Amino acid sequence: MNNNMNCGCDSKMTDKINMPIAMAYVPWQEFQNIDNFKKGYHNGTIFKDLNKPFLGGRISR
Repeated sequence: MNNNMNCGCDSKMTDKINMPIAMAYVPWQEFQNIDNFKKGYHNGTIFKDLNKPFLGGRISR
């Protein structure tokens, strides 16, 4: 019997993988380091600490 929830995954693939259930930890977001509205709108967040652009594996320097 398949105990997997309906995750939209291929059930044949998930039947072969035995993964433990995980517990997530999400820290409380402090209302600090706020960017201006225009820049925040462009970045997708007004919080400077959450602005983590995807660089495709490259390191920005």
